[in-house]
Amino acid sequence: MKKILKIIIILFSINLADAKLAESIVAVVNNEIILLSELNQHIKKSSTEGQENDKAEYLTELVNLRIIEIQARKMGIEVTDEQLESIIKEMINKNGKDNFLQELERQKINKYIFKYRLKNQILQENLAQLVLKDKIIISEAEIEKYYEENFGRIKKENLINLYIFEFKDKSVAQKNTQVFIDNSNELVLQNEITRLVKKEVLNESSKHVGLINPNKLSPEISDKLIEAKKNELIGPIIYNGKDHFFIIKDIIIGDNAFIEAREGIKTSLYQEKSIKLLDDWFQELRDNSYISIRL
Repeated sequence: MKKILKIIIILFSINLADAKLAESIVAVVNNEIILLSELNQHIKKSSTEGQENDKAEYLTELVNLRIIEIQARKMGIEVTDEQLESIIKEMINKNGKDNFLQELERQKINKYIFKYRLKNQILQENLAQLVLKDKIIISEAEIEKYYEENFGRIKKENLINLYIFEFKDKSVAQKNTQVFIDNSNELVLQNEITRLVKKEVLNESSKHVGLINPNKLSPEISDKLIEAKKNELIGPIIYNGKDHFFIIKDIIIGDNAFIEAREGIKTSLYQEKSIKLLDDWFQELRDNSYISIRL
C-alpha cells in the first residue's frame, strides 16, 4: 500500500511539474519553446524609464529573433554572447565609453537592447549574404530611369578621360609619362603623379581631371584634344604662359553628371531591392514556421 501511495505521489509530482512548465510556456517556435521567465527577463532588461511594457510586442521580438536563430543554425551561422561583448568592447575602445553611452541615450535604449539588436543585425547580414547571392541584378535601364526621375534628362555629349601635366623641365615629359600611356589603373597613376610632384619633376597643378567635354576647355587646348587619340602624349600646349602636356585615357559619349552619380544610384537601387527581397524572404520564413503564441 505504501509503495502504491509513493508511486501516486511521484506521478502527481511529475504531472504537477509538467503542468507548471506548460503554464510557463508563452510561445513555441518550430520545436523550440520560449518561457514566461525568458519573456519577463527580456522585458525587464529592455525597459527604460517611462517606457510601457507591452508583453505582446516584446514576445514578438523574441519570436522573430528565434526564427532567425533557427534558420541561421541550419546554415551554419551563430553569434555568441562573447562575440557581441567583444564587438561592443572594440566600439567603446575606438569611440570612448562616454560617446557610446551618449549614443545609447540618443537612441533611448540601454546596453541590453543594443546588444539584442546587434545580434539580430549580424545574423540578418550573414543570412543576407547567402539569401541575396546572385539574386539581385541592376540593369542600366533602371539606373538611367532613376536618374531621369530624380535628377533630369541624361545629356549625351563627347567626353574624354583626361590627365594634365605641367613639367618643371619639359624635356623629360616623354620619359616620365610612359607609365600613364601603358597603365589604366587610376590609383597607380594617381600615386605616380604624387611621386613625381614630390621629386619636383611635376608641378602641383598636374592632376587627373577625369571626364570632361573638351569643347568646354579653352580653344587652344580643345582644338588639339578633339583631334587627339587615346594613350598618346599631347603637347606641349602653351596655356597661361606655361607648357602643358595631356594624355587622354578614354573617349566616350555620355553625361558627366550621370556618370558621377551612376555608382551611387546603383548602390541605392541595390539596397532597395535587398530590403524588399529580405522582407519577403523573412515573411515566407515566418509563414512556413510553426508558431504558437500562448500568452
